Amino acid sequence: MPYLVDRSGSAPELIVDLLEKLPQAFTSPELISALAHTAGERTNYVAFDKGFFEPIAVALVANDVSDVSELTLIAVRGDHQSKSVGRRLIARIVEDLVTDQIQTLRVRTAAVAGFDRAHEFLTAVGFVADTSGPFLELDVAKATN
Repeated sequence: MPYLVDRSGSAPELIVDLLEKLPQAFTSPELISALAHTAGERTNYVAFDKGFFEPIAVALVANDVSDVSELTLIAVRGDHQSKSVGRRLIARIVEDLVTDQIQTLRVRTAAVAGFDRAHEFLTAVGFVADTSGPFLELDVAKATN
C-alpha cells in the first residue's frame, strides 16, 4: 500500500491523536503531552495512508549539533506496523538530512518495555551501536546507497 510522508512544521495534534491509539509505552498522558509540547522544537514527519489521508505514523527529529540530528520519536500505528511505513519515514528523513548536509542520525536507546522491537527495527534499517553513549547511529551517507 502506498504511503505519503510529509515534512511539516509542528503537528502536535496529529502526534497526540496517533500516540493515544498506541498500546503500552505511549499510553502515559504525561509522556504524550511532553512529546506534543516538544513537537514545536523538532522537525515533524507525518505518514499518511494515501487511500484515506489519515495519519498512520509520526517521527520527530532534533538537530543536536551542526552535523548530527537525533530521532526523538518514531511511532507507527499498530495496524500499519510491518508494512514498511517506518522504513519510508526513515528514508524521507535521510533524504532531508542529505540535503541539509547532516552526517549522522542518532536515536537514544532505552531500556523500556517494548523497546526490543524498536531496536530490532532500527538496526534493520542501518542504525549501529555508538560505543561512546546510549545511542544507535545511522551514517546518513551510507543509508543513501
